[in-house]
Amino acid sequence: MVLANNQVFQLFKLSMKSISTFTSTFTKENKFSKPGDMKTDFLFDKTTEPDERKVIELLADKALLWIKLKTFLIENVGPVREEWKFYSAKYGWTMKVLFGKRNLFFMKPGQTTFLVGFVFGDKAVSEVEKSDLPENIKTELSEAKKYMEGRGLQVVVKTAYDLETVIKLVAIKVKN
Repeated sequence: MVLANNQVFQLFKLSMKSISTFTSTFTKENKFSKPGDMKTDFLFDKTTEPDERKVIELLADKALLWIKLKTFLIENVGPVREEWKFYSAKYGWTMKVLFGKRNLFFMKPGQTTFLVGFVFGDKAVSEVEKSDLPENIKTELSEAKKYMEGRGLQVVVKTAYDLETVIKLVAIKVKN
């Protein structure tokens, strides 16, 4: 779906290997989304693509961060396309965000938080290392295993500071 500026307020996934790593880390380490949890069951129902209303309800008071990220994309990147992808019964649905044909990142909602996963090529990794991003982000990216697509990085968004980090990463991704 291509989002227009007014749609953000009306509506409020890398290779298979990278997706597995992305969703596995989110599920195991943070225990936000897993099959059998009544609040997140809709994320594991292959027959029904998640709708924005349910995602917003799941995110609760952190929904504003989800909406602000989408608003940033519209106002600063341009029209993006969201594709919900169901990778497996174990990992459920993940939203892939594209700019044109280019994959920007993946978003995985959880209870009161969400995960944003990126894959950066060498040029973008170099830009992250030179940036004013937190050192833990730089370290995690530089130590990430390198795949053909690039290096993966995941950010759990719980606070406005986390969102600011994601926005800086999006800007680097778009430029590189």
